[in-house]
Amino acid sequence: MLSSFRSRVAAVAAASALALGAGLAVPAAANAVTNSSAVDGTKVSVTFSLEQGEVSGNCYAALAPTAIAPQFIEQVTGGLDRAAAYALFTRDDVTTLKTGGRLPLPTAVLFPAASPSVTLSASDIPANVYSLVTYCVGDTAPGVDPTVVVGNPADAVLGSIQAGSSQENLAAASASLPTIAALLAGDGI
Repeated sequence: MLSSFRSRVAAVAAASALALGAGLAVPAAANAVTNSSAVDGTKVSVTFSLEQGEVSGNCYAALAPTAIAPQFIEQVTGGLDRAAAYALFTRDDVTTLKTGGRLPLPTAVLFPAASPSVTLSASDIPANVYSLVTYCVGDTAPGVDPTVVVGNPADAVLGSIQAGSSQENLAAASASLPTIAALLAGDGI
């Protein structure tokens, strides 16, 4: 029973994210840096690693609520310099992932000898469905994971619906409600 409920909630989260426009994701360009991400309850982390033979990297990661993800991704797309990337990835309406330690930084600065791999993370993130956006200076497009469920799946879906029901996102949220209701009722899509 619980497994069936979780499957339905995951499907609802995916449908909600796509209905709200997160499906506009574009793949990142081939780069000298690779990354992997993980979600553990309300903590999200991304580890950036230099590929063999590369000399440096400067990378960012943020969680954008699905309600603003398309606009955020559109602004990140294109070659950004460090100042522009920093400004976008530290906005108030996104959750910026940062380094740990005494002075958390919103960027992963990679060098082969000192830091060939750096993890950025954020904790205590409100339950919601987000798009995880990564960008390394020099990329022509961001990396996007359009559906990242943070926290309890049922709470995440409700958070996503609430965020999508404000201002210009009301039409997108309203359009997704029949799909969400059908999934929760067990009727499928």
